[in-house]
This record gives sequence, C-alpha cells and structure tokens, in this order.
Amino acid sequence: MTNKVVPRVLVVDDDPSILNLYRGVFRWKNLALDTADDGLDAIKKILAGQYNLILLDLMMPHMSGFQVIQWLKANRPESLRCVVVVTALSPDAYRELDRTLIHDLVAKPFDVAELEGYIVDFLAGKGVSWIPEP
Repeated sequence: MTNKVVPRVLVVDDDPSILNLYRGVFRWKNLALDTADDGLDAIKKILAGQYNLILLDLMMPHMSGFQVIQWLKANRPESLRCVVVVTALSPDAYRELDRTLIHDLVAKPFDVAELEGYIVDFLAGKGVSWIPEP
C-alpha cells in the first residue's frame, strides 16, 4: 500500500500577482503551498523544511534566483533536483545559469493549465504519490 502525502511546493517570486496566481491555481489541488517573495525568504523556508518542488524566479530583490541556486549547490545540493526555474528572461539573459544543476526551466508567460499538468507530472516523476483534487 502506498502512503499518500500532501506535496510541499515552494513558489519564489517577487511579483505579488504571480504569487496570487499560484495560490489561486493550487488552492484546491491538495498541495501544501508556501511562497517567498525573494531569495532570502526562500532560503529561510528551505532551511525550515523539505520541499518536493521549488518554483523559482530568477530576477528578485535582495537575493536573485541565480544566487539561490548557488546557495543550494553549496548547502543543500539534494534540493536542486526539485528546482524548476520559471522566468520571463530571454535565453541570452539566463545563459550564465548552469541548467545541469536544476530540474527544468519554464518560460513566462505560461499557460496555467499546462503548468498544472507539468507540476502533476513532475511530482509523479519524483515518486510523490498523492491525489490532486479536481
């Protein structure tokens, strides 16, 4: 018998409208959703607990997503496999990002239904067994 868990997802973005979008989309998905509005807040939350998925913007005040990835590489390398970068930057702007360190990259703007499906597939691929509510 498989234990059902409530996946923990951390969304890191400095845009309040994006954070609200994620909150609205995942309110009924049986996910434990945490948010952080900059990299420093994200690191505090990562230190306080494990996440099954971290959706990370790159351009933020105080500490960028690039810096969060470097911090994870040095301090919590096991968490990097849970990082999906979600960015509006052009490929030239994020070329310094070592994409081998993260799971994937999703471009903004994104289709909400496609992102929902992506997250379900991502969590299933990580062996997280849970029942997303419709």
